[in-house]
Amino acid sequence: MTLVVDANVAVKWVVANPDTDRADAVISSGEELIAPDLLVAEFANALWRHVRARDIILDQAIEAVAGLRTLFSELAPSLELAPAALQLAIGLDCSPYDCLYAALALDRKCGFVTADRKFAERLRASRRLAGVKLLDDFGR
Repeated sequence: MTLVVDANVAVKWVVANPDTDRADAVISSGEELIAPDLLVAEFANALWRHVRARDIILDQAIEAVAGLRTLFSELAPSLELAPAALQLAIGLDCSPYDCLYAALALDRKCGFVTADRKFAERLRASRRLAGVKLLDDFGR
């Protein structure tokens, strides 16, 4: 099965926090992991903030960004997902950035995992994406 992973889950693979074990379970699940190419920019930006806060060192951040190639089987072009993402964003009153992930999951008819509780709840309430999982529930 294929699973869309958003950047807030991917960051937990690098920056230790209480959800790191659950995020690691996403990798070890055996699922094929995909994301919109936006993930690279969001991931790098989040790691930049963590380097500035001295949560991790620059070498860890650089290695993590380079490692995305091995973790994701595909980084889908955001330009192709943007029309559907914008439509979702308007309908859900959510960020088009977040909706790129949902649009990819809808397009590929696959699951989606996020650590963003508010976004997951909006998706679930809309009944547009049956396969949305909150990271808190992953691996349970």
